[in-house]
Amino acid sequence: MDDGIKKIYNQAADKWGIDHQLLKLGEECAELAVECIKTTTDKEKRMLNLIEEMADVSIMLEQVSYLLGIGQDIITERETKLERLRRRVNEKN
Repeated sequence: MDDGIKKIYNQAADKWGIDHQLLKLGEECAELAVECIKTTTDKEKRMLNLIEEMADVSIMLEQVSYLLGIGQDIITERETKLERLRRRVNEKN
């Protein structure tokens, strides 16, 4: 991760605290969930909103994982879940 991004994340934690940032992550995830549902009914109209919400969640996920020092744990868990998904999509019904 770029040092400039780390600086911004540390400044956010200093200003608002990690608990607030965790709450913000939850809020952004909720907003993304709503936008995902809305996008299923009108992709053309909703796509920009979906992109914006995905960007917000991406930033907050990266920020919180950095601040909590759990980046490697997430990578490991992601690999496990990707392997499970690979197995599921290749299963014969």
